[in-house]
Amino acid sequence: MKNINYILLVDDDKIANHYHKLIIKKNIEEKVLVKEAYDGKEALELISKHQMPNLIFLDINMPGMNGFEFLDTFQKFPKKDRAKIVMLTSSLNERDKEKAYSYKGVEHFCNKPLRKLNFKDLLSFS
Repeated sequence: MKNINYILLVDDDKIANHYHKLIIKKNIEEKVLVKEAYDGKEALELISKHQMPNLIFLDINMPGMNGFEFLDTFQKFPKKDRAKIVMLTSSLNERDKEKAYSYKGVEHFCNKPLRKLNFKDLLSFS
């Protein structure tokens, strides 16, 4: 993916977010803003108040608004096509994977944690 300047991490696990932020910062050449949201509702509020992220890493299982509920609402956003979405989750459920890919904008389904190798692969395919 070219010209990444804003990535949004949506996960209720603060340690995972911190780790993923380190992976991103160490493996991307451009200067990039990385913000965190701890559930879907907080993510939607950030997107509403600020610019659309280029890349969203989205967990499925979160308290409050989960990843699929986020996607249901996000589909109504103007400029949603500017964001690529990667489901970054601990779910091994094949139905979750199928459901995720049914949403426009979801390009990948990966298991946590994000690693250097799969992050670089995601960037090359996006």
